[in-house]
This record gives sequence, structure tokens and C-alpha cells, in this order.
Amino acid sequence: MKLRLVRIYGILIAATGLVGLFLSGQILQLVNSDIAIDILRLVLAGYLLYVGFMAKDPIMAKTALLSVGLIYIGFAILGLISPTLVGVLPSGFTGLDIMSHLLSGAFAAYVGARDSQRYAIHS
Repeated sequence: MKLRLVRIYGILIAATGLVGLFLSGQILQLVNSDIAIDILRLVLAGYLLYVGFMAKDPIMAKTALLSVGLIYIGFAILGLISPTLVGVLPSGFTGLDIMSHLLSGAFAAYVGARDSQRYAIHS
């Protein structure tokens, strides 16, 4: 399940980043599209796609989901404090951006952290 979710997240984040490269500012006043966030999305998508399609390792999938989830939660929290992410995003995060990053990040982090005892090293 984690590998499938890594692939899905990778494809969705890559699509969002690619579309964002051709659009700038706030789209319909609903979502933000600035070059900095789009490049970061493409980097994260590349990582997820590598783990999902090339490495195919369940432990790497767990780590990828957890790390990307925490990064997205961090975006949401920082967006609440400073919608422009301290000037990095000129258009600023919208409420929908913050909610989508928070919810998708929380879900990815939850799935990544779930069953972590299975991979624990027992001595």
C-alpha cells in the first residue's frame, strides 16, 4: 500500500508542479502557483517517483511518505504564520493551499509512521 501511495503522491505532486511552472500567481484566487514552490514540488515528486517506481523498497516508501508528509505539514504551519512563506512566495498561500498541504501532509505522515514497529530493530 505504501508503494502505491508513494507513486500516487509522486504523480499528483509532479502534475501540480508542472502545471504551476506555466501559471503564476493565484489561480482563481484558490491556489498559489509561484516558481519556488513549483520547483520544490518537482524535487519532492522526483524523490517520490524514484522511491515508488525505481527503488520499490517498503522501508524507503515509509521514509518518503513520512518525510514528505512532514514537509507539507511544515508548509501549512508556516503558511499560517506567513502566507508568503517569509517572502519566498510573492502570491502567498491561500486558505485552500494551507488546508490541502495540512491534510495531505498529515495523511502521508500517518501512513508513513503507521506500522513502524514492524521495521524496528529488536536486540
